[in-house]
Amino acid sequence: MIKFVLLGVQRTGTTVLRTTLNNHSKIRCTGEVFKIGTWKTSAYEGDLGYEALMRNSVAGRIRHYIARGSNTTQYLDKLYMQNGYEAIGFKLMFNQTGRFPAIIPYLKSNKIKLIHLVRENYLKTHISALMANKRGFHSTKAVKQIKLIMPVRDLVYRLDCIKNESDQWANIFSESDNYLRVTYEDFMKNRDEQISKIVDFLGIEKEEISSDLVKLTSDDLSEVLENYEDVKGKLLGTQYEALI
Repeated sequence: MIKFVLLGVQRTGTTVLRTTLNNHSKIRCTGEVFKIGTWKTSAYEGDLGYEALMRNSVAGRIRHYIARGSNTTQYLDKLYMQNGYEAIGFKLMFNQTGRFPAIIPYLKSNKIKLIHLVRENYLKTHISALMANKRGFHSTKAVKQIKLIMPVRDLVYRLDCIKNESDQWANIFSESDNYLRVTYEDFMKNRDEQISKIVDFLGIEKEEISSDLVKLTSDDLSEVLENYEDVKGKLLGTQYEALI
């Protein structure tokens, strides 16, 4: 059994890559199993989720609070024991490791294969997050294009945060022999080539696979941002100038 994890940060294309991999007959790639429900967000609603297992018993709920490290390890052992596939993986966002610090040592000690999806255009990552808040997240159908006004006062700080969060995965894992970096831009430009690279990395036979999800936001930022010129002016002279 090949064990892997899809690493990323929010709005970097991890869902389209996850659903593509999950459509392979010999690969199971589930979603954000460590996404816990809070007053702001809902819990992961797919099967194999950590919270569903935790809430399945009183003992599970107690261990979540007093023995979260061992609970996490037991959960991951169970997740990676699913039958019927040659490769099992899940999607992990960097912010989830703060609540579950035992994940990173587990990935390292068990030599889990690491697929790190990076979106190099941090501005478009930020736009994607703003768009998701405005109209919803993913769709299998094309939608009408909408525009937004991007706040520019703290824009550079926002892009710094996205960059730093993305860099954290590389800082932790990039020297591992089990690490593969894939850019969102390369994936969208040539999906077949990038999927072949990922499947080879996993040691799984290649199949023709794709995702049902469609891209919702235009790549032409002047069609997306009502205050395009303000954003352009704010980034002029910064390390993010080329992103506009």
